[in-house]
Amino acid sequence: NNCIFLPGLLSLTLCKPQEYILYKQLKTWEDAQNYCRTHHYDLATIQNNENWTKLLEAADEQRFYGFAWIGLFNDINGWRWSYNDESLVFESWGLAQPDNYGAGQECVIIYPNGAWDDFYCTIEKYFVCYDENTNTTEKMVLSKTQNTWTEAQEYCRRRYTDLASIRNQEDQAQITSLLNALASPVWIGLYRNTWKWSDQANVTSSTQLAIRRFTGWNKNCAGANNYYRVFDDTYCTNMHYFYCNTGRSGLNSCVHHLFVIY
Repeated sequence: NNCIFLPGLLSLTLCKPQEYILYKQLKTWEDAQNYCRTHHYDLATIQNNENWTKLLEAADEQRFYGFAWIGLFNDINGWRWSYNDESLVFESWGLAQPDNYGAGQECVIIYPNGAWDDFYCTIEKYFVCYDENTNTTEKMVLSKTQNTWTEAQEYCRRRYTDLASIRNQEDQAQITSLLNALASPVWIGLYRNTWKWSDQANVTSSTQLAIRRFTGWNKNCAGANNYYRVFDDTYCTNMHYFYCNTGRSGLNSCVHHLFVIY
């Protein structure tokens, strides 16, 4: 039998696990980030067991057992509107707000006087929905029930458009006019993305579980404790050793090859 070989292309992707290096230099989180970005790629990102293994190896090489900075930080200024994920262009914060008091204040309420305040998302409050499809100019709707911020968001998206956004003084005035008869603050659609990786890698579910242990007020940066194999939060201005990524992102470094076959 005669065999016929047809030319074609072969795509091959070769990946190597992320590599880390431990620096035994005492730096704040921001200074450590700057150092890693200058000399390598970024602070270390830990997304899976393979990453943990590599980080532990980097620590063992220098016989280090303890806490050192990684790229996890709490973006306390990452405010977004629920509707269309819009960024913040108009602000009406109350005095000394937002303050993330006691840690975990990630959603926003508005008082009848128009002042905004960051607050705990799990507290039940009245809320204001935005109705894009109404024919009137009054597109803000005050709820008749009290819910958590997430429940309020789900309700507004189901019944109207979304939780209310405040993009200008007109939106602000329309909402405060609804609150004239209300003595308490209400939810609006402003919230913040919280813990992120310095290199913009995705925050995985395992990282989210680790983050739930964080309880510190104003402890907005995190490190890895290789002795207990956990993440810990602490003050960003504290001085610690740090881990750098030597390649790109917390994902494995990959090189793509394309071969022509004759």
